[in-house]
Amino acid sequence: MRDYLQNLGLSRYIVLSPGGGWRSKCWPPERFGHLSKMIRDSLGLRCVVNYGPGEDDLALAVRECSGDADPIPYNGPLGPLMALLRNAACIVGGDTGPLHLAIALGTPAVALFGPTDPARNGPYRTQDIVLRAPGAIRSHSRVDQIDPAMLQIQVNEVFDAVHRRLGIPA
Repeated sequence: MRDYLQNLGLSRYIVLSPGGGWRSKCWPPERFGHLSKMIRDSLGLRCVVNYGPGEDDLALAVRECSGDADPIPYNGPLGPLMALLRNAACIVGGDTGPLHLAIALGTPAVALFGPTDPARNGPYRTQDIVLRAPGAIRSHSRVDQIDPAMLQIQVNEVFDAVHRRLGIPA
């Protein structure tokens, strides 16, 4: 993984994880794309878009909406994924395996929650930032449309949380 990232010219990066098994708990990929552009333009960091099997459409949508930010798509096995996550400056994702794995590896996180409850699912470290719309209704319905609570989380709000989690003054 170190060689892979070095060949891409990446030493510091942020991982975006737009997937999550069921779409109802996913933040829109277009918003991840806009976030990627803001991160590149403001922080000078490229993003790596981690996606899993059957999520090619999500990774493509993130790339298409990122303008010239040029995020790097990544879909690989667990071992290299762990190295990718462990060495990231931060991860941004919903209630999903890669987010929780990154947190277990000590990676700073901005977690986006809608229908699932962060009090139940974590993250539990106090320094990680959890964004969840007020009044979000707890549900584990595996529907194929984005939960309205996820749509209430705005790109600027997530970008500000990334700044805070990285310890960068606004």
